Amino acid sequence: MKKLSAELKEKYGKGFDFSSLYKYVKFHQEFPQILDSLSPKSGRPLSWTHYRILLQETSPEARAWYAKEAQEQAWSVRTLQWNVSSQYYYRMSMSQNTKPVEKEMKELTASY
Repeated sequence: MKKLSAELKEKYGKGFDFSSLYKYVKFHQEFPQILDSLSPKSGRPLSWTHYRILLQETSPEARAWYAKEAQEQAWSVRTLQWNVSSQYYYRMSMSQNTKPVEKEMKELTASY
């Protein structure tokens, strides 16, 4: 992967460092049905940055929930990052009354 990265950087410039290649492979493994993160054909109006944040989540169930919510609620990248970092999915799934958890999230991310 390091050799490939060096060759691609030489041929195409930055954007193909080892870290980026790793993220591209991980993205393809986790979201094989998506060919272009900005394509209307994919049915998912999330940016590459949204997907990079989603890849931070190790649970497939949580990742799918965050992706669905980010799309339906039109979360900004910063809102998604805050929600993943604060384990919003797990707090919602463990709560018997989700309204206060949701209210807290909306208040804390309103400026985003």
